Amino acid sequence: MELLEKVKEKHNIYYERVFWDEMSNVLGQSKIVFNNAVRNDLNMRLFEVLSIGSFLATDLAKNSGQDELFINNEDLSIYNDYLINNTISFYLENDELRELIAKRGQELVHNAHLYEHRALEIVEMLEGKRNRTSTAAEMREKSIKNALISEKQINQKKRSFIIPVIDYAPASKFNIKTLLDDLEQIGGEIIVVFNSEQVASELKNDKRIDQYAIMKNNVGVSRAWNIGLDISRTPISFIINSDVHVEKQTILDLENALITFPDVAVVGPQGSFFHYEKLQDLQYFDKGTFQNPMEVDAVSGFLFGVLTKHFHNGTLIFENNYTPCYFEEWDLGLQIKKNELHSYIVPTIFYEHEWSGSIRSMRTIKYYDEEQTAQQILENNRLKFIRKWEHIISRDKHLISLKSSLFINKILYDSVKLIKENRVTDAEKIYDFLIEYYPNLEVGYLNKASIQKSKGLLTEANINFRKVLEINPQNETALKGISS
Repeated sequence: MELLEKVKEKHNIYYERVFWDEMSNVLGQSKIVFNNAVRNDLNMRLFEVLSIGSFLATDLAKNSGQDELFINNEDLSIYNDYLINNTISFYLENDELRELIAKRGQELVHNAHLYEHRALEIVEMLEGKRNRTSTAAEMREKSIKNALISEKQINQKKRSFIIPVIDYAPASKFNIKTLLDDLEQIGGEIIVVFNSEQVASELKNDKRIDQYAIMKNNVGVSRAWNIGLDISRTPISFIINSDVHVEKQTILDLENALITFPDVAVVGPQGSFFHYEKLQDLQYFDKGTFQNPMEVDAVSGFLFGVLTKHFHNGTLIFENNYTPCYFEEWDLGLQIKKNELHSYIVPTIFYEHEWSGSIRSMRTIKYYDEEQTAQQILENNRLKFIRKWEHIISRDKHLISLKSSLFINKILYDSVKLIKENRVTDAEKIYDFLIEYYPNLEVGYLNKASIQKSKGLLTEANINFRKVLEINPQNETALKGISS
């Protein structure tokens, strides 16, 4: 009931106690049917909904065989209790994908999960024609045999891969050819934007490439991404460098985050907290360095997924002026914040990437009819970034929430944990770091002053309380701190 009330807050929901024909009518008229296995069992509702041909949103009945019989986001949808409304919203917005998945789920049940299938197994056991019932894996194999709606069709309707290609990434062991091999095992529409006519002439007719665009010259990575997104027809688009090796599990991990996370715009396996005034990463999260999904300021550009709708409706766009590369990820991160959306990283490890597989092999980078070194491009784009976002990078206090890194929230949370663990000196170091990088943010001075006061260092505490009042003369905590 709590879950149903939660869904009711954001969606039209209907429920009543019905049986037989009435039940089938209710299920059949629903765009999405909710199921909850209250005993963690593989309950009848799951099979009834799929058999009728409606889309099923269910929880995962652990150790029941459910995850072997049916695949999440291909045959049905598995929701997280906390994030259930995001999953429902995604599938209500994407009618074709929802109905195609529902049709596939129906086929799988009709192929292997009717009462007749179970009854025949029981009879065969009693007659000694078999010595055990079917395993979940065997039932899965039977259910997908001769299914008209294939996994490939689902994935091509659900996700696209956008790959900008300029060469064969000679500085990397991975390239467009190895990536196409990877993606053939994963499934989805493949869109290649060739920034080289020579490579295009050799690869454009590859049967694995569904759509392509050919640029006479290198038009830059941002333009290539925008072109690919314009071509994309799927709700989820993955942008991926040609010098990346990726396995299906990483794509599934990122895809599930795009379907379930709140107000999500972009998701990747790596990203950073970024300082918008100093123009540098405060903390970078590399592969294997974090254990839980995390909101970040920017997601790294070699492999990431986006909700295509944000680019089709004009909410987001990659900045073409950063040509041909650099600063585009940080720029997108600010656009996402400005539109009250979010960037996330997910702890998935089934991929490999060698940084700058193409750029490291070049002395200069050709762009249209120009050639520049990587350092020249970096400096030019730095100036373009500052000019575009100078109203954010300025010291306007009203924009503090936009220009401030999410890193601030993280380290303040960490400092509270340290104080609870009586590691006050370590907490002080955090506040020193905060003061160094954000000298106009009162919380660093305030928390450091409070620690100093608790230690009896009143002179030092008053210095920091006064710093707080220089920023905010009305800060009551600082006023009380000095007066006492």
